[in-house]
Amino acid sequence: MNTIRLLCSLLVLAGLVTQAKAECVGKSLFSEWQKKHPEIIQAIEARSVQMPFTKGKFFKITKDGQRPSYVLGTIHVHDERYIPLNPKILAALNETELTALELAQIGQIGFEDMDLSDENPEEIMFWSLAESGERPLDFLSAEEQLKLKNYVKEDSFSSVSLMLVSRPVNVALQLASMPCGKFPDPKITPGVDDSLAHATRQAGRRVVGLEKISEQLKLLNDVPLHIQQEMLRSQIRAFPYSSDLLETAKQLYLSDDIGKLIAIMELDHPLFVEKYGHYPEEIMEKLLNVRNAIMVDRLLPLLKDKSVFVAVGAGHLPGEYGLLKLLEEQGYKIERIDIN
Repeated sequence: MNTIRLLCSLLVLAGLVTQAKAECVGKSLFSEWQKKHPEIIQAIEARSVQMPFTKGKFFKITKDGQRPSYVLGTIHVHDERYIPLNPKILAALNETELTALELAQIGQIGFEDMDLSDENPEEIMFWSLAESGERPLDFLSAEEQLKLKNYVKEDSFSSVSLMLVSRPVNVALQLASMPCGKFPDPKITPGVDDSLAHATRQAGRRVVGLEKISEQLKLLNDVPLHIQQEMLRSQIRAFPYSSDLLETAKQLYLSDDIGKLIAIMELDHPLFVEKYGHYPEEIMEKLLNVRNAIMVDRLLPLLKDKSVFVAVGAGHLPGEYGLLKLLEEQGYKIERIDIN
């Protein structure tokens, strides 16, 4: 496996390259929770209703003296329900001068096509691969190791061998978004983020990244090892339900209930955690809040000079420390656009 191919495999493993459409389909868990565990529904709704901008995934942002810009919350999985893009999204995209995504490499799905000129490959590999003594096989029980190996099916990415030498948080996040144990084929029909990147480039406009790959990896791995291990064990327990959890997330996305998406990730109800896993508070802080602040800091100079189409994971939008609230605190008017 050459260096570029290995790096791309590591990025897929870390969840930084968009996932492919799964070959199996899950079911939304809300009906089951409503019937058997209404307390879970109550906890999700109670948390989500507290969040600023809990509803909506597409917004127009304006400020005196600046041209209008747009913010779209995306979902990093492929699904025909999101493609082709909504006409309102495409119209807004064509109005803007620049597209800002989480990563500039989004949409570059071929191994040899991925532009890593602004990255340090050695740093990416350092924050992807675990040192001896910190790898999954070094701390998982024999039963957990067997489950992990069985959950992940061998394919062209050498996924099992990579998982066994990767940092625990990277493996945990991948399990959380890898239904049926299948890794993605990078040449399939693109998802929302990829489609936006393609449309922008085809129109001759520039795509910029608000983060670097190495920054994302470093942030996530700058969490104590025991918390990473806790999260990986949690995701191994939850993996049999991963397709259902993913479908639940997709349906919440389609219905614009983005706050509930975050509430599920944060939920610490004992019954829920034991069966469906848990995102520790320290991981959520890095995964969302810290990254939100970084992205807004880099976005503000762009918004001052140009009309920008911003597309980031929908989970970055709501909440007290969400991207929309941070922009509002900078004087921007936030207007929700209904695309359902």
